[in-house]
Amino acid sequence: MIHLPVAYIGPGAGFAFLGSFFTLVLSLLASIVSLLLWPLRLLRGMRAGKSRQVVLLGLDGGNFDRAAAMMAAGKLSNLAHLKEEGSCRPLRGGEWTGFASGVGASESAPREPFWKILGRNAIGSTILLVPESFPPDDFSGRILAADSSAARRKSTSFSTSPDAPHKLVSIDNRFEGELPSGVRFRILDPRGDPELEIDRERYALKPHVFTPWIRLQSGGVSGLARFLATAAGAEFSLYVSPIHPDPERPETALSHPRRYSAYLAKLLGPFATLPESGDEAALYSGTIDAEDFLMQVKLAQEEREALFFSALEHQPAGLVACVFDTPRRIEQVFGEYGEVVEWAYHEMDRLVGRTLEKIRPGAAVLVVSNSPQGVLFSNRKLDAESAALEDIAPTVLGLFGIERPEWMDGRPIIRFA
Repeated sequence: MIHLPVAYIGPGAGFAFLGSFFTLVLSLLASIVSLLLWPLRLLRGMRAGKSRQVVLLGLDGGNFDRAAAMMAAGKLSNLAHLKEEGSCRPLRGGEWTGFASGVGASESAPREPFWKILGRNAIGSTILLVPESFPPDDFSGRILAADSSAARRKSTSFSTSPDAPHKLVSIDNRFEGELPSGVRFRILDPRGDPELEIDRERYALKPHVFTPWIRLQSGGVSGLARFLATAAGAEFSLYVSPIHPDPERPETALSHPRRYSAYLAKLLGPFATLPESGDEAALYSGTIDAEDFLMQVKLAQEEREALFFSALEHQPAGLVACVFDTPRRIEQVFGEYGEVVEWAYHEMDRLVGRTLEKIRPGAAVLVVSNSPQGVLFSNRKLDAESAALEDIAPTVLGLFGIERPEWMDGRPIIRFA
């Protein structure tokens, strides 16, 4: 008799066998599904391969002739690099709404911004301070809109002069004043080392040096303002900027998602939320001088750069767009020529240089301006000899492989192949 070896197989081994069997079956099914979906993923990859990252810089008021003349003189090296690598063309001006929607002359066409279309196609975007984008759109992305509804808010000036509309009252060794909103403040030691006291906080007041943003609370509403001593001593005068909606505690949403503005303020510090970087009305009235105005523009430029480069860092793919109004503010005040105007263009060239250092390989960069003699720079070749502001929206869509809607007036102007 042959005795076969007997082995005991417990229930655990049976479960292990069944588990392995089902794992094998599920793996085979997953492989089959993956094989079936491969063409779709390939097509999607080809579409995304058009450009995984698009960076859009708006230079409000930038002028083609001036940029071309400065490049011919060996200046603006970063913009010149963009031109050599890709293209530089005049850009017919228009409204920023046309830039966003791709609609120019048509009055009845929909005016849906291109970032909403990107969102529906699962392409992320961060939109920063594009004019005429308030109130912020509800879409699959992030937007910080400059509060154009508050653009008419005015600055306030105080003085010890008897005929001042807003008077500083002398009490002992201090001055006292009250903002139109009802917020009271003191200026301590005005003839020595003056300090501004508001809500038990103190800030140094040095002639023609802006304070940091100061939070003002009135009637449950929070705002931000900068203060500036425009004259010191016995004849003391004080400038208070227009009150900006507080991005941390906005009365009306400044961003989408709503908490996005608060997140940015927590991350980077308080920043200007009104669309204009410099107070031209105060300059023209003589309340502040040209150097004060220029400092306002510089401070706003620094804040916008911080917002923009933070967005580039935190969003490695998709679209990042930001508009800077430095050229327009400077030219409106200082004219078309001069050292200060050239400084503004050098600042924009520096901004482009920093951007080129930060982008991912293969990213598409577009630099556009809206003025009657606007300009378009890109690191991609253009198919058109001339372009208009409403061509930017369909061009951005095309860079991501998305067909433009029929209602868009604009046409893609970049060679995608």
